[in-house]
Amino acid sequence: MSTIVLGLWAVTAAFGVVALTRWVRRRRPGSHFPVRLVVSHVGTATLTVASWIVFMATSVVAWAWVAMAIVTVNNVLGDRILTGRFRAVNGSRSGRDYGQAVLEILRFRRPLASGHALIAGVMYFTTLATCIIETLRRT
Repeated sequence: MSTIVLGLWAVTAAFGVVALTRWVRRRRPGSHFPVRLVVSHVGTATLTVASWIVFMATSVVAWAWVAMAIVTVNNVLGDRILTGRFRAVNGSRSGRDYGQAVLEILRFRRPLASGHALIAGVMYFTTLATCIIETLRRT
C-alpha cells in the first residue's frame, strides 16, 4: 500500500502544479495572492513525500506517522487556500464559506482544483490506513 500512497501523491502533485501554474499566470496586478500560504502548502507536501520515501526505504513506521502528521498540516493549508479563493471570488466572509467552497469542488467547476482536492482526500485516508496497518503488523 505504501507504493499506492506514493502514486497518489504523484497524481495529487501533478494536479497541484498545473493548477498553481494557471493561478499564477492569471493573477491580476494588485491581487492578494497568498504567496506564503502557497509556499507553505508546497513545502509541507514536499516534506510529506520525503518522509514517506524514508519510511519506504527503511520500513521504520515512525516515518509513516511523521508523514501523516505533516500531511495533516498540509491539508489544513490547502483548505485555507480553498476557502480564501472562494471568499475572494464571492466576496464572502461567512462561517459557512468552507462548506460552500467544498461544494464548489464537488461541482467540478474548476476541474484542476477539484481533481487536486479529491485525490488529496483519497491519498490522506490511504496514508492513514497504511500507517495503521503497518503499526498493527509490527505489534
